[in-house]
Amino acid sequence: MRADYDEYDPLFRTHYQTTYGTTGRAYEDFRPAYFYGSDLAGNPQYRNMNWEQVEMDARRSWERDNDTLWDDIRDAVREGWMRVTGQR
Repeated sequence: MRADYDEYDPLFRTHYQTTYGTTGRAYEDFRPAYFYGSDLAGNPQYRNMNWEQVEMDARRSWERDNDTLWDDIRDAVREGWMRVTGQR
């Protein structure tokens, strides 16, 4: 299952407004994190897992490949995961 990111983008924008809208950072700063979460949800390696089972791997991978701190974008990654897996 690979997410069609454009399908979820309006929902991610709404989540951004309620979660990060007052941070002074633009949606575009968080978009990669939403995409990352939705992409994880489509990864067969994580099929039939819940967020708690996936988060440690997700964090390690994010921190290895990105400069943005995990704690700053965790909720966006989780939202991407939850939307695509239907766990939300």
